[in-house]
Amino acid sequence: MAEADLQEDQNDRCLFMFGFGEVTSPEAVSHARVDKKLINAMPSERSLIEETIELRRRRRQAFQEHLKARKYWFRDICPEKAIERLALTGAYPRDDALRQLGAERADGQARREHLEAVIKLLRDNKNYDVGILAGDFSEIERTDWLVKRGHRVFIEIWPRDTQGFRMEKYFSIDDKDLVENFYEYFNYIWYKWPNLIKDKDEVIEHIQRQINRIPDNSGMYT
Repeated sequence: MAEADLQEDQNDRCLFMFGFGEVTSPEAVSHARVDKKLINAMPSERSLIEETIELRRRRRQAFQEHLKARKYWFRDICPEKAIERLALTGAYPRDDALRQLGAERADGQARREHLEAVIKLLRDNKNYDVGILAGDFSEIERTDWLVKRGHRVFIEIWPRDTQGFRMEKYFSIDDKDLVENFYEYFNYIWYKWPNLIKDKDEVIEHIQRQINRIPDNSGMYT
């Protein structure tokens, strides 16, 4: 819920995570990933899934409305390995809410639709950019953060518990100085890191190459 509220605040938004944010995924893909789960779900589980779908819809709508307003910058940074993993295996980031509810991995059609949707967002919106980190950044999978300038920072980490299992923890920061520090650090990565691909045409070409690697299948969501 905290991240949904954050998404609806108005200002520059910067996201650093192992994969694309769920607001870039078409609604049809989200529904298709849980259709089988809903068939046999208990009432309480069905309610939770439906609430999650609605929350994603609300966040996606806020994201798109802010993009259309063209008042603020929206930038995502993720490793190239994350895009490759989605294209080749259909696996979403560890924090994906539908994945946590037992949703299926995306099949070829769903992967293609999601990546093509990202390309469309890039082409249609001058104020939306994606930066792709080249190289091995597997540690990023255990730390994601989103900063909305002038509002809050939302951090998600996956530390190990006493038995060695990873567990999800969230932090929200609203101290104005700390929020600004996170924003400045994101910009440092964006403008200074030499292995960050951020030219929009290059990023689109990179994503298209991954789309071309998606294995053929029946075209049905599985």
